Amino acid sequence: MPENRPAVPRELERRLLVEAGHRCAIPACRSTPVELAHIVPWAKVQEHAFENMIALCPTCHTRYDNGHIDRLAMFQYKENLRLLVPQPAGELKSLQRARLFILYRAFQGKCRFWEGAIGSIALADVNEGPEELRQSEVLECLRSAEEARHALVQLSLALSRGGVSEA
Repeated sequence: MPENRPAVPRELERRLLVEAGHRCAIPACRSTPVELAHIVPWAKVQEHAFENMIALCPTCHTRYDNGHIDRLAMFQYKENLRLLVPQPAGELKSLQRARLFILYRAFQGKCRFWEGAIGSIALADVNEGPEELRQSEVLECLRSAEEARHALVQLSLALSRGGVSEA
């Protein structure tokens, strides 16, 4: 731990450990012992906050720090814990923001994929490729449009359930 980084307050540590059942928060792991990890790195936030911290075993913590587990997955693991253990209202709002962010990023990714599929159709038309290729591209575009629509519905539902009024 860097010299200028304060220790995690004992009460916060206790809450994080209780939240995860004193086990790794990654459902397929659930190992012990655990360490407390910052989802958004300490270097960026410079604070210990409940909504940005999670209990991980040393192996999963290292895998996260090395980029083998991405940040959106980590926010999803935190969200999974929230569903298991009710949180005080202020923390719940922060977790709702994190969930909305995850849903928004999923929608954004599906839209980018859909946009690429539209571009493939245009390219197939310009190159006057075989009709089978164009039909395949159209089917892919329709599939990706449906995935984007589904992601938008999930995001809309989260917002309508009181996700976050300022989002």
